[in-house]
Amino acid sequence: MSTYNVTAIIRSELLAQVELSLQELNIRGVSISTVKGYGESTNLANHDWTVRHARLEIFASHEMVDRIVGAIRSSACTNAAGDGIVAVMPVDRVVRIRTGAPFEARRPIPRSLPAVVNDRPRVPLFGVALAILIGVVVLCGFFAPIEHRLHLLSLALLLTLALTVLIGAYRAVSPRALPDDMNSERSAPVAPSANGDVNAPSQGAPS
Repeated sequence: MSTYNVTAIIRSELLAQVELSLQELNIRGVSISTVKGYGESTNLANHDWTVRHARLEIFASHEMVDRIVGAIRSSACTNAAGDGIVAVMPVDRVVRIRTGAPFEARRPIPRSLPAVVNDRPRVPLFGVALAILIGVVVLCGFFAPIEHRLHLLSLALLLTLALTVLIGAYRAVSPRALPDDMNSERSAPVAPSANGDVNAPSQGAPS
């Protein structure tokens, strides 16, 4: 898997805003430092041409590069000269100091649908009506004469059994999950967009 080094030089006062945008992408491996320099928008009247900027370095997979660049641009852009630059460079190899193992940036985690997709109500309206009827019958049974009480309670029992069977049959025919082909389609990796608007967790940097 290809690994890239994304280096950004931005305005220091916008660092917190850029960090928040990277956190929304679940970017955790970020190196931040303060640098001094000057670019095209230099005040030649000053003796010292250099200006303080913030520098960010991120090791990312190919799938995350465009998203990271888009997140930095959207949060660090003021449409004025001196906003900074973002450089993307391929990395031949990255090795973890602690273990000596090669480092691989994480791929984006695909967004998937919930396990249960069911737009129908849990219990149909006629089931609710039947439950209310059972409650009314039971309530009448307590206040009815003794000779009618047994008949009412028996009716309530039959209605309860009917409600149980009804709910069981309704759940059996209700859609519980998407078909396999739809799940496989939605779980496919999301391709990175050019403007970095896709919000999905991923990335990484050496620790």
